Amino acid sequence: MSAPAARPRRSFTSSPAIRGLRWAGCLAVLVVAVAVAAVYPSLPAELPVHFDGSGPDTIGSDTSGVDTNSGPRSIIWVLLGVWLALQLLVAVLSTHPHRLNYPAPVTESNAQTLYRRGEEMAVWLGIAVACAFLGLVLLVLGAAAAVPLLVVGIVSLFAVTIVGTVRLLNIS
Repeated sequence: MSAPAARPRRSFTSSPAIRGLRWAGCLAVLVVAVAVAAVYPSLPAELPVHFDGSGPDTIGSDTSGVDTNSGPRSIIWVLLGVWLALQLLVAVLSTHPHRLNYPAPVTESNAQTLYRRGEEMAVWLGIAVACAFLGLVLLVLGAAAAVPLLVVGIVSLFAVTIVGTVRLLNIS
C-alpha cells in the first residue's frame, strides 16, 4: 500500500449531508456537556460506573470491601472529555481521507472513490460513537432507559466497520 504522503490528494467536495453529519457528533458532545453542567449541582456525590445488562450493577467491591461500582460525580467530565476527544479525532480524520489506511492499493484511478468511501465510513463511525457515548452518559446519569441507545451505538460501530470495509474492498 502506498504511503499517505505519496498518494494523490483528494479532489472532490464533501456533500452537505456528510459535512453536517461530520460535525453533528461534535455538536452533540457540546449540547450534552451544557446539559450536564446545568444539572451537575443536583447530581448525587457518587455516580454509577459499572453496569450489567439491565443498568447499574449494584453488587461489587474490591478485595478491601471498597465499593467499586460508583465514583465521584466528577467522573462525568472525564467521560465527556474522552467522548469529545474521540469525536474530534474521527471528524478531523474524515477530512483527510488520503491519510487513512485502505485494504487495497491507492492509485490515481481509484483514489477519489476510495477517499470518498473512507470519508463516509469515518463520518458514520463518528455518528455511531456519538450514539454509544450518549447512551453511556445517560446511563451514568441514571437513565436506565438509555441501554438500547448504548447497544445501538455499539452495534453500529461494528456494522459501519464491516459495511465500510466491504465497500472499500469492492473498489477496483
